Amino acid sequence: MGVEIEFLSSKSLDKLAPERKLAVIIEAVKHNKIIVLEEGLTREEERELFSRVMHEIGKGGGFTGIEIVG
Repeated sequence: MGVEIEFLSSKSLDKLAPERKLAVIIEAVKHNKIIVLEEGLTREEERELFSRVMHEIGKGGGFTGIEIVG
């Protein structure tokens, strides 16, 4: 299985509501993609992303999590 990298531009993410932005990121990660964001998330968005990820991990299904490097 190869590695797939997806670049998300700030232009494409800025037009999304925060809820939708996080949903796009989580869905891509669930499909084993490495996501590169042109611009980082706000602290609040990061907090919400981690909260959602912990919820997804709790459901099982092989979702192992997410890592933010900045």
